[in-house]
Amino acid sequence: MSIIYSMIYMQKDVQLPSNNQINKAWKKIKKHTWNFSDNQIKESLEVINKRRAAHSYPINTFQATLRKRLRKLWLKKEDYIIAQRLKRLPSIIWKLQRFDNMALSTMQDVWWLRVVVPSISDVFKIKDLYRNDKRFTHKLIDIKDYLFDPKNDGYRGIHIVYSYSHRDWSEYDGLRIELQIRTRLQHAWATAVETVGTFLWQSLKSNQWEKKRLDYFSLVSAKFANIEWTSLPRQHQWKSNEEIHTQIQDLTHDLQVYDLLKSTQILMDVVDKKLGFYVVISSNLYEREGKMRYFSKKDFDDAQAHYTEEEIRAQQNWNWVVFVSTNDVSNLWKAYPNAFGDTQEFLKYLDVST
Repeated sequence: MSIIYSMIYMQKDVQLPSNNQINKAWKKIKKHTWNFSDNQIKESLEVINKRRAAHSYPINTFQATLRKRLRKLWLKKEDYIIAQRLKRLPSIIWKLQRFDNMALSTMQDVWWLRVVVPSISDVFKIKDLYRNDKRFTHKLIDIKDYLFDPKNDGYRGIHIVYSYSHRDWSEYDGLRIELQIRTRLQHAWATAVETVGTFLWQSLKSNQWEKKRLDYFSLVSAKFANIEWTSLPRQHQWKSNEEIHTQIQDLTHDLQVYDLLKSTQILMDVVDKKLGFYVVISSNLYEREGKMRYFSKKDFDDAQAHYTEEEIRAQQNWNWVVFVSTNDVSNLWKAYPNAFGDTQEFLKYLDVST
C-alpha cells in the first residue's frame, strides 16, 4: 500500500542557514540541554528547524525517482509502502551529543525516505538500481548493507546515503538524504523495537535497555533472518534454529512480551480534521491517549509552528510527537505503526515464527 508521509514542502527559494550559523546554534543549545522553552535558545532552535525543513524539497525529488524505479520492477502500488520522516529535534540533539565529531550539516538521517517491499529479492533489486545508475546526478556517499552484516542489536535493512546535487537549485547542494530499504518483516521488527523503547523511555540504539530485552530482540531478528535466508547478527551466527527458537520462547515468557506489546496501543482523537495533508501526532504515553491535528498543504507554516510547540511540550511532559503527511490516515497507520503504539504486525510474524 503506497503512502507518502512527513513534510513535503515544495518551496525552492528557501534561505538555508550557513554551516557556521548551524554550528553556533548547536553550541548554544548544548549549554541548555533539553530545555527547549528557554528564551536563550529560541533563535538557535529556529536555525535548526530551518535546516531540518530545508530537506523537504530534496527528499520529494528522491521520492519521485523512487516511484519510477519501483515501476521498473513491476511492483504494484499496493505491494509497497513509501514513507518519509523528519528526524525529531530530541533525536537530533541526542545524536549530536552522543557523537562528538558529528555535525548537523553532515548528519545523514535528518530526513529519510523509506520503502517497504514484500521480499528480500525486491530489496536487492532496488539497491542495484541505485548502485548501477551512472546518470543519477546526486553524489553517492555510502551504502550500508545491514542484511549482509546486521547490527548487533538485530537491525536489518539497506541504507543508501546521498549528497544532494542539482544544477538549478544549488542552494540545496550538500544536504544528506538517506534511503532506507526494508522488507515487511524487517519493518515490523524495527517498529516494534522503537515502540517498546518509546514506552519504556529507553533506546536500543544507545544500549540503554536491560540485557534481556537487548538479547530478546536480537534473537527475534536472527529468527527473522533465517526466514529470509540472510545473515544473522554475529553473536547468533553459530546457533541452531532450535537453540534460537528455545531462547526466544524462554525470554518471551520471562519478559512478558505479549502483555507488554499488547498494552502499547494509543487511542487517537482527531482534532480539526479537514482535507488535510500534514498531520501532527502527539501522544501521552502514560494515559495511552493521543491526538492528530490536520493541516492543508497551504498551511505548512502553521503546521510547522504547531509541531515545534508540540515538541517543546513533549520535552517538558515526556510525551511523544511526530510530524507526518498523508491523504489517508489508515495508510499512515500501516507505514508508521509506532506512532500509534501498534505492534500487531510484529506479533503476527512472531506467532508464525515461534
